[in-house]
Amino acid sequence: MKIKLTQAQIQAIVNVCVTITVILLSLAGYTTTILDPAKDVIIERMDALSEQVEAAIISPPGPIIAGGSHWKGIGANIQATQTVTDDGSIDATGTYVPLTAIANVSSIYTVTNCAAGDILYLINTGSNTIGISDTGTMKLSGGITLGQYDTLLLWCDGTNAIEVSHTDN
Repeated sequence: MKIKLTQAQIQAIVNVCVTITVILLSLAGYTTTILDPAKDVIIERMDALSEQVEAAIISPPGPIIAGGSHWKGIGANIQATQTVTDDGSIDATGTYVPLTAIANVSSIYTVTNCAAGDILYLINTGSNTIGISDTGTMKLSGGITLGQYDTLLLWCDGTNAIEVSHTDN
């Protein structure tokens, strides 16, 4: 089966992939810099993209410079760990959003500070579970419970936080 994607859909997928790559490089200790967070990564030729990605992977360790997407300062301003509570919300002041809870949390319904185009990478760094409901402004594949080191990747449309993927680690 073939799926036809629009330029906007391809652009969104590329932006998510670049964001995930920058997050992983940042977590691995690389310095990451956002050149212009107001612009998307523009893909005009796929072969040029492949060459750029290959060059970035082969390059020796050092600063990683990326332009584009809504990264809220990845690498430079990773959000401090946020303690969440039952029926509370997640306040996204960065793209990488580490979460913890004093006790198990059964349901979170909203994310605040989630502007159109923002990408949020949530990770439960604590030992208590954090339940995120598929209601309110959270548009998920179903209710999700994040155990320790489980992750949830969201894309914001300006109103809703929409699930891109999640992992159970």
